[in-house]
Amino acid sequence: MQDDDWFSLRELTQRLGALVWVEGQIAELLAAWSRIETSTAVALAFRTAGGHHQWHAEILAGCLPTSPLLEPDAAVRPPTPGWQKTIDTLMRVTEPEATAARLRSMVKVLDPWLAREIGVLIELARPVSDAAMSRWMRFVLIDHADDGETLATLLAARSSEPTRFEDHAVVNALDLT
Repeated sequence: MQDDDWFSLRELTQRLGALVWVEGQIAELLAAWSRIETSTAVALAFRTAGGHHQWHAEILAGCLPTSPLLEPDAAVRPPTPGWQKTIDTLMRVTEPEATAARLRSMVKVLDPWLAREIGVLIELARPVSDAAMSRWMRFVLIDHADDGETLATLLAARSSEPTRFEDHAVVNALDLT
């Protein structure tokens, strides 16, 4: 790779900070959903995944550069305006019968974004100076894959249930840009 193919330290800080924000917000979202979910299996899956997301936020925050010139604390913010709006929208999906919408939003919208972003961070991180961060990212990918598989299985088990129009509209309106 050429020297300009890697992330600059500033860009890496911004992207990593955004990922810390996303992981923390998803942790809060899943914790809230686990308390209102009527399906025990889904509530447990949300709680487990939420705990993983919280751990990821903590671990990745520790990977942020320590230079005050890079303002690592200021980097922990939504990656896009759409992310804040999406989290706000999903926090309002609290109806007991909205289980499929909650699962679908994780499986079809949030998890794919996380997989892409983490993959890019691993791929474009510098092999020596970013080695520790890349190693933590691989652990995060393992959790995401396992939790994502569990949530996808729970969603597939509901495929014969009719989808409420409200749920379909909420999930399709989510825009992370």
